[in-house]
Amino acid sequence: MHIAIFTVFGKQKSDRNMTKIVDWFTHIALTVCGGVGQLAVALVSMIPLIELRGGIPVGLKLGMSTWEAFGWAFFGSSLICIPLLLIFKPLFTWAKKKKSVGEFFMRVENVFKRKAHVDTVQNAEKHSTFVKTMSVFIFSLIPIPGAGVWTASIIAVLLGLKFGWAVVSIVAGNLIDGLIILGLTSLIGEKNLDYFLLALFIVAVVVLLYFVYKVVKQKPETISRTSDKAD
Repeated sequence: MHIAIFTVFGKQKSDRNMTKIVDWFTHIALTVCGGVGQLAVALVSMIPLIELRGGIPVGLKLGMSTWEAFGWAFFGSSLICIPLLLIFKPLFTWAKKKKSVGEFFMRVENVFKRKAHVDTVQNAEKHSTFVKTMSVFIFSLIPIPGAGVWTASIIAVLLGLKFGWAVVSIVAGNLIDGLIILGLTSLIGEKNLDYFLLALFIVAVVVLLYFVYKVVKQKPETISRTSDKAD
């Protein structure tokens, strides 16, 4: 079923001009997906930092029912973990061998390792698979930018968690994340979805800038130690 392309653009009141970024974002997603609202929601939910916490409100704004919006957002955000888990490991291995981008990828890896206490988890001898699975599960269910499917996928690769366990833990955590967002959007109400999405975009930008800062500020000796371990 096709959902008509967002019609709110010409009806914005002056006191809601600040939320036009939400309309532009939704319009772009719909245009890319040929006006098919369900695909647009799934696509939005695949975007890092945004994920289903943005996909569900977008679906509601497009006139979908609560569970339809949830279903397509959950589908899109869960599906993306499969290529991420398959791509990240060979990508990081290949990139760290290249002089032009190797240092950057080592910096990125360091940030995620510290964030998830990867070394501590990897050294857990007893029930290591369980510990790794729970670590990935927890990172996938936290309903804020900076956690979620993308972060959990990277951490699963860094921990060396088996593909099957990684997918199960990420999808399970993502399900809880989606239910939390569903509850939040119900409390906020449809009239305030624009502001919810705007706040999400702002937080996502702040998290991204902080991540870049953490990558850039690393000391050369830290990167060197990581490189020696990789060798």
